[in-house]
Amino acid sequence: MQKTENLVKYKDEIKGRPKRTWFESQREKAEAKKVSKAELNGVTLPEKKTPVSGKKRKREEMKEEKEKVYKKTKADRVIKGLRGGVKAANKRGADWGVKKGKGRR
Repeated sequence: MQKTENLVKYKDEIKGRPKRTWFESQREKAEAKKVSKAELNGVTLPEKKTPVSGKKRKREEMKEEKEKVYKKTKADRVIKGLRGGVKAANKRGADWGVKKGKGRR
């Protein structure tokens, strides 16, 4: 009864107060509880992976592909030289049907 009287009597004052706001959602509270329990017991929790959008994922894949670029080594050049390569075949002429002599003018 006292409560209802106070609600009626101090109605304006009660309405003038700011609304309560929560700084954590229920999910955040539960997560904080898990983390604190794990710290107390000395257990480390695995980090959560944040979901990556398709655009960001493709960008990261392109970076990885660029890093995988194969660079010729000296050994590769020597082997190609031993096999002859395209230039050597052009010099021979017979393999490619190219006649020796003057080029086009």
